[in-house]
Amino acid sequence: MTRYTLEHIAHALKEARKRKGLSQRALSQRSSLPQSQISKIENGAVDLRVSSLIELARALDQEVCLAPQTAIPAINAIVRRTEFPVKESTPSKEWRQFLNAIAAKSAKEPEHKAYAQIQNYLKEIWRSSPETENNLKYRMRVNTLNHLLKKLDDEKETQNFLVLLRNWRSELAHSHAEASETENIRPAYILDESYDG
Repeated sequence: MTRYTLEHIAHALKEARKRKGLSQRALSQRSSLPQSQISKIENGAVDLRVSSLIELARALDQEVCLAPQTAIPAINAIVRRTEFPVKESTPSKEWRQFLNAIAAKSAKEPEHKAYAQIQNYLKEIWRSSPETENNLKYRMRVNTLNHLLKKLDDEKETQNFLVLLRNWRSELAHSHAEASETENIRPAYILDESYDG
């Protein structure tokens, strides 16, 4: 394995252990590896054997698998969703008002399926959005939503609203995938001659 791959795997194992709230000693008890070996693996001080990797991964309720490189952004997005399924904070007052307004519309006109879809998009956007209330992009979205919510009785505007929200959701999904791809970029060159990537 290349040094880059080993560092990436060591970091992933350490983060998985921390998310589980386990110390190295506790992980050692769950696996058959000594704590000193786990420490060396996490610090990249030892060449990781596949058998050790599989054992540590399974002790952390993880799985090791081979996947096509083209599928990695999608896999990373799924993994992020399972690790952080719901935003820790509650929606802002404005965002709750949007959700409540759409829920009221949906309850009033249950046959109008677009309202339920809009509600789902708003929830997904809130959960996956890294933006804060002070962020300019967030403020622009709030202003746009305020404007569009006033026009929900117009069928054409409702469809435009759906398209806009679908695009925002896609934009957020792609920005997460691009961020994970840039994390995995290898250097164009390296001065250390032992690098075999």
